[in-house]
Amino acid sequence: MKIVLINPHWYSPVPQAFQTHNLGLSYISSFMKQRGHTVVPLDSLFHTEKAPVEIVPVEFKYQKAYRVGQLYDTIVRQISADTDLVGIAGPTSNHATIIRGLASAIKQKHPSMKIIVGGPYPSAMPEDIPSLAVDYGIDGEPEILLDKLLSGVPLEQINGLVYNNGKEWKFNGKADLPDNLDAIPFPDREVFHCNEILNRQGIARIRKGTEIITKKARGVPMILSRGCPYSCGFCSISLMNGKKWRHRSPENIIAEMIDLRDKYNVEEVSILDDHLVGDRSRLLKIMDLMIERNVGLNWSLPNGVRVDYLDKEIMQKMKDSGCVSLVLGIQHGSQEMIKIMNTKLDLKKVEQVVKDAKDIGLNTAAFLIVAYPGETKEYFMESLKFCKKLGKKYNLIDWRINISRAYPKTPLDMLCREKGYYMRKDVETLLYFPGDETEANINTPEFDPAEAIRRRNYAMRQLMATENLFYWNMVYYLECLKIKDAVRRVMPEKVWNMQKKVVYNVLKKISA
Repeated sequence: MKIVLINPHWYSPVPQAFQTHNLGLSYISSFMKQRGHTVVPLDSLFHTEKAPVEIVPVEFKYQKAYRVGQLYDTIVRQISADTDLVGIAGPTSNHATIIRGLASAIKQKHPSMKIIVGGPYPSAMPEDIPSLAVDYGIDGEPEILLDKLLSGVPLEQINGLVYNNGKEWKFNGKADLPDNLDAIPFPDREVFHCNEILNRQGIARIRKGTEIITKKARGVPMILSRGCPYSCGFCSISLMNGKKWRHRSPENIIAEMIDLRDKYNVEEVSILDDHLVGDRSRLLKIMDLMIERNVGLNWSLPNGVRVDYLDKEIMQKMKDSGCVSLVLGIQHGSQEMIKIMNTKLDLKKVEQVVKDAKDIGLNTAAFLIVAYPGETKEYFMESLKFCKKLGKKYNLIDWRINISRAYPKTPLDMLCREKGYYMRKDVETLLYFPGDETEANINTPEFDPAEAIRRRNYAMRQLMATENLFYWNMVYYLECLKIKDAVRRVMPEKVWNMQKKVVYNVLKKISA
């Protein structure tokens, strides 16, 4: 059969084009080709002369945003009439109106063409699928479901399929999960422009003191396992990948790394697993093979890793095998809040791991959540005190601070609905942009949205001030008063950078 796979548009808070390595669709493409099907990829985020990316302003109830991607008509023109199935990715709930608009445009030209949507969004909210102008939806992982659908298995026998039987919509529960991940071929990266994206890839800007260091590396994402057995209150991953942890073999992983290095000249991989250290001996074996076979890739863990599975031996091997960034899933510095969030962490273990990482010289960062229901001012300050201690004693100064966000169907979402905590009750109309003020949409006895934003800003200022107290507090207030940008506009870049460095060093000595 002929299958069109569409990497859809995205909404953005700023008018800026961007690109994504769509790992999910790349896996589906290779899997479908393995089964003998023809795959036609359409990447709406990839700009060409014949199919340019457009930035279209759109307005929602609470926000203004920009839709980034090729126009719907441009996408439709690339779909031939002999297509048997169109698959559209649904990465986030932000994509609801995008999927609906794109599917409607396809149906207008090809009324009988079958369309299926899959991904984290329809897996979390399968009840939305009937409203998306599609024929089918996937609730869970796609491989086994698609294989059955394209093989002619009766629809009612396909677990995870959402479909209309002509009278009503049917929901067949969760999709079957593939156990043998080695049997799934490597992602078909080239069909979604891997080399072109790497060649166009922008330069990352990293702050070190007052310096902005530019870094450009040919990096791609990888997945080494699927699923997570934990039930953290804010996490939605199990809605698609389930709680059963399944993993690829070390040999299979190393083979893909070598393939990436040799085929795409990749220099760095971002490992996106939700539960990387599910098997300690397996992870050690992977890292041993990276060293023994001289894979030569840097690697990072941007999605974070559970701290309680780490120890000095594992982190030393991480560094030896090329890990350049270990992001720790700490989330909170109050043991009581850890209990409320159900992350099952011991903060004594957290401190030991951070200390060991410093001793090893492993570059670390950490996630922190503020304004989670139940977080009193006392718990917030307790958390901040703990995090500042990690900075002062062990140099953990890179914090990724987020206001708690209730993703659909998570325990946090269900709590907010049950207790009436949502400030904007029609949360389905909100777009999710990290850092946007609408991210603070929870109103509890402990805090309101304004207090949530204050806590985030205060935590950012305080944790950066661990490094240089007076400098970062001064920067914060200059930004609040809009003085910083006004001065920067009239001062030559070279003088601006020199002045920053001088002030930074003087204030660092004072605050030491």
